[in-house]
Amino acid sequence: GAELAGVGEGDLVVVIGCGPVGLLAIRTALERGAGEVVAVDRVPTRLATAELFGATAVNFETGDPLEVVHERSDGRGADAAIEAVGSPAATRLAADLLRHGGSLAALGVHTERHLALSPGEIYDRNLTYSGGRCPVRHYLPESLRLAQRDAKLMGALISHRLPLSRGVDAYRMFAERREGCTKVVLIPG
Repeated sequence: GAELAGVGEGDLVVVIGCGPVGLLAIRTALERGAGEVVAVDRVPTRLATAELFGATAVNFETGDPLEVVHERSDGRGADAAIEAVGSPAATRLAADLLRHGGSLAALGVHTERHLALSPGEIYDRNLTYSGGRCPVRHYLPESLRLAQRDAKLMGALISHRLPLSRGVDAYRMFAERREGCTKVVLIPG
């Protein structure tokens, strides 16, 4: 996500959605030299984990992400936004938080037929919009290196460990975005 968004040294980066993908986007943005990452979500446990991962957390139900980003950027907006939710509202918010010339990487799975921002807006604001499936093989070696180096932090991603026999329950917990559910690991046997 950070590479797709073109995150560079000293950038102000916004990550919308603090599930597993968003949390890893926070870490990779910081690895690429981001000056600050602002993480936006509404689930308190996910926001707390985002802070552990090094982000400034903003609950969009009780705070104003626009105000926070404008304060941190002297009114300019974020250099890059990483949308890790997969909803039109998240895409719209990500675009609203960007400066002119900013870059938006859509990592969330979108099923709607139309973008939440128009080609005209992308053109007028000189935005870069990118999305697509992650090329896992490309990123796997570096991902494993970071996971080994930051093993304790990566362990914070795992909120539940359940036996494989409870796989249906695990998928339901995550799909319903239950409080405290970030990543469920299924254990065989």
